[in-house]
Amino acid sequence: MFLNTSIITFLLSSCFFFMFIFINEKKEAKDKLDIPGILTASLFISLVPTLLILVLLLLMTGSTNIVAILFDLHLTKQQISALAISFFVYILLFDSFFEELTKYAIGQNFPQKILMAIIRIFMFGMICTFFNIDNHSSLIISIGLAVLVLLMELTFPILKKNISN
Repeated sequence: MFLNTSIITFLLSSCFFFMFIFINEKKEAKDKLDIPGILTASLFISLVPTLLILVLLLLMTGSTNIVAILFDLHLTKQQISALAISFFVYILLFDSFFEELTKYAIGQNFPQKILMAIIRIFMFGMICTFFNIDNHSSLIISIGLAVLVLLMELTFPILKKNISN
């Protein structure tokens, strides 16, 4: 499952970077373009987002797997992989929208973080329901992952402050 995701990410980012470099080189170059050089550069540059997305997917899979193992949930590898990819897509695409909405509504403070955790519990539960995970397991996975994300959000500023000092 991750191989397919990483290949698709690599191909899409390679095409994007190739088009970006090609258009910029076409504007600047009066002579003929170095297509093999542009292709090589775009392939190497596209490794960065591919590796980043793969690492983030592995983190989400690990988090989901840890919650499943801790609470003795009987999930297959395919279910864990599908859940991890879906959670990752949710966090990338929709989570920032809800975060900005809650910041606007109540400001950026601790209650906003708690409200975001509640929203994540609900959304993660909806994702689990989509994959036909039973209600008990769905609730445990949703709460576990929401708490892990909340802990990461709360500890990151502390780590950042300690590193800068």
